[in-house]
Amino acid sequence: SSSSSSSSSSAVLTLAAGFIVTNVSPNRCPSEGGLDVFITLTATQVTYPDTFLVSFGPEFGALEAALVSGGMYKVSCPAATAGVGQREGQVLPAGGGESVAGFTFTYEAQPSLVVPAFVPLSGGSVTVTVYWPPAGDLAACAILIGTAPALSTALVSSEGGAAPTSAVFSAAAAPRGAPGDAELSVSCGGGAARYLGATLAYVEQPSVEGDVFEDGSCTTFSCLLLLRVSSPPPWVTGLENMNVAVAGGGPYTNHRGYDTADPIVSLVGITPLTMSVRVRMPPASSAGNLTVTLTPKGAPQGVNVSAFTLSVSVRMTGVAPKITKVSPRTSPAAGGAQVQVVVKGLPQSSSPSDYSVTFGGEAASTVTVLYSGVFETALQATTPAREGGLAALRVAPSGG
Repeated sequence: SSSSSSSSSSAVLTLAAGFIVTNVSPNRCPSEGGLDVFITLTATQVTYPDTFLVSFGPEFGALEAALVSGGMYKVSCPAATAGVGQREGQVLPAGGGESVAGFTFTYEAQPSLVVPAFVPLSGGSVTVTVYWPPAGDLAACAILIGTAPALSTALVSSEGGAAPTSAVFSAAAAPRGAPGDAELSVSCGGGAARYLGATLAYVEQPSVEGDVFEDGSCTTFSCLLLLRVSSPPPWVTGLENMNVAVAGGGPYTNHRGYDTADPIVSLVGITPLTMSVRVRMPPASSAGNLTVTLTPKGAPQGVNVSAFTLSVSVRMTGVAPKITKVSPRTSPAAGGAQVQVVVKGLPQSSSPSDYSVTFGGEAASTVTVLYSGVFETALQATTPAREGGLAALRVAPSGG
C-alpha cells in the first residue's frame, strides 16, 4: 500500500512481472470526478506495457490507464457514488485478473456553492449547497462562517434520499467589522467541522465622499453634482449597472440645448474602490430639497440590493431676483407710462397678482405678465403719479 499526502502518493509497491509503483499524483479527486490521475511505475526487469487497469475503489469498475511516457500512466478518476473519504485503489493487468498492487486514494466533496458569494459588512443571508454532507440529521447541521456559527442555519432541501449527495442550507451571516474573506464549514450534531472549500466575502457598503457640489453650489439656474462613491457594489462596472434618480424640487424645464428635462447623468470614472458620477440638474422654477438615489441594477442572485443603495440629500437654492432690463427709464410726474421690466430669478407665474412692482415705494397702477420662464420674467408696469425725481424700481414676488 502507499502513503498519501495532499497532492501525491509515494510508495514502493512490488508488482508481478517486476514492476514497482512509485507515485500516484494527485492522490485525491473531487466527488464529481473527471480529474486526470498519473500513476508512475518503475520497471525492474521488463518493458512497460501500453496499458494497465485501475480501480479507484470497490464501487467502481476497472478503468484503462494508458502509458504516457517513462512508466507514467494516465487515468481519469470517476465520479463518487458512495460518498466521500478514503478508498483503496487497485492496479490490475491489462487483460484482467488478480490485483497486482494497491494504493490509497481519497475522494473529497466538491467545493460548496455559496449564493451570493458576498454580503455587506452589516451581514446578510446566503444559500450554501453542501455536497456529500455529513451523515446524520441534516436539520441539526450548522454552517460556520469563519470559526463562529452563522446566526441561524436552516435546511432548505436535500437530494439523494437516506444518503444524501447534496443539501441546501440557508444561513444568516453576522455583521463584521472589516472587509475580507471568511472560510465556510459545516458541523452536524455537534461533530467536527468540515471545511466546505468555499469562502464568503464581506465587502464595504458604498458611501459618498466629500462635497457633492462641483460648481460650489446648487441653484435653480445651475446645479452640477459630482458624486464620489467609495466602495461601489462589486458587480457594478458602469452606469449600465446603476440607476440614478432624483426626487424633489421642480417643476423642471428642458436643459438649454437639450430636449429633455431629466437629469443628465454621466460616468466620470470607476475602479474597484471608487466611482465618480456627474449629475446635471435641469433648470427649476423653484428651490427645494433634492434626494439623489443610486440603486444598483443586475445584482447577482440573492444579493440584497437595498444594502448597496445610496442616497444623498442636496439643497437647491433659489437665485436672488435681479433686474436686467428697464425700458423706458423715464415717466411723467402724472404717471401712466408703460414700463417693461425684465427680471431674473423670479418664480415662474402667469398671474400678475403673484408679482409686486413699486416705483419709489408706490405700487404700479397696473401689472401685466408679458412672459415668465425659469430663467427670466418680463412684466409691463404702469407708473403711478408722484413728484418728480429719481424713484427706485423694485420687483419682487407678492408678499416678498
